[in-house]
Amino acid sequence: MYGQCITFPPASVNRLSWYTGNMKPLLVLLLSMPCAAAPADDAKQLVAQGRFADAARKFQEALAQDPKNASLHLSLGLAYQSAKSYPEAAASLERAAELAPGKAHAFYSLGLLYEAAAGDPSLLGEQKSAQAKYWRKAREAWQRVVELAKDPKRVETAKQHLARIAEAR
Repeated sequence: MYGQCITFPPASVNRLSWYTGNMKPLLVLLLSMPCAAAPADDAKQLVAQGRFADAARKFQEALAQDPKNASLHLSLGLAYQSAKSYPEAAASLERAAELAPGKAHAFYSLGLLYEAAAGDPSLLGEQKSAQAKYWRKAREAWQRVVELAKDPKRVETAKQHLARIAEAR
């Protein structure tokens, strides 16, 4: 479960902002998570400095102390995304979704990641033949956002992504 360390991504999150180089929305999200663990606090400072790989290491330290903290897995996944370590980001975000299956946060980020991977599977170390797999995973993630998100804007955004996926396939 997420506990006290999570807020929903800000409205300014662009569907591929992490992929196109605009890190500001992810930075806003990571800095808005008030986690109590000292390594997580250090990680947030590193994120503010744009040191995403170093922040990921600190989030890993925090996870060593609290391995079932979905917020820390989500934060680690976002730090990995910002560091362009997409396979690691996917693994962390999947773990966050597994630990907090009733929360839309990780599914939102997974939807973005899988949608990008459907266009370029090499982001996740896959061949072009994996596109269909990532279209399916993106669709599943966005469907979970529609089911779970409490914010009507998030639900509408997820529906727009689902419509784009249907058109692309």
